[in-house]
Amino acid sequence: MIGYVALLLVIIILMTIGFIRAKNDSKRELEKKEQEWMMPSGEFVPCDEELLQFTKEDLNAYSKDDLMWLINYIGHKMSKNEKKWGNLYTLASRVKNYKRW
Repeated sequence: MIGYVALLLVIIILMTIGFIRAKNDSKRELEKKEQEWMMPSGEFVPCDEELLQFTKEDLNAYSKDDLMWLINYIGHKMSKNEKKWGNLYTLASRVKNYKRW
């Protein structure tokens, strides 16, 4: 009888530890995803449709770190659709060069 109670307590403790670890892992993954889609200033990256509609004035409003991050992000997107993203990459690079960054 005491053996069954001890076994039950061990199972409950192990299940609790597993639950806590799973919860912490999912929380870390969510934080990692959020950081991937946030610019250095902490601002969320606009959706792809919005980015593709950006003009020189829109890009000019970003800080140096955010603009550099966006250029890198756009560069990664270029592999999927060269023409759309290539035009935006060129525009963002021109804004960066204009500001002499």
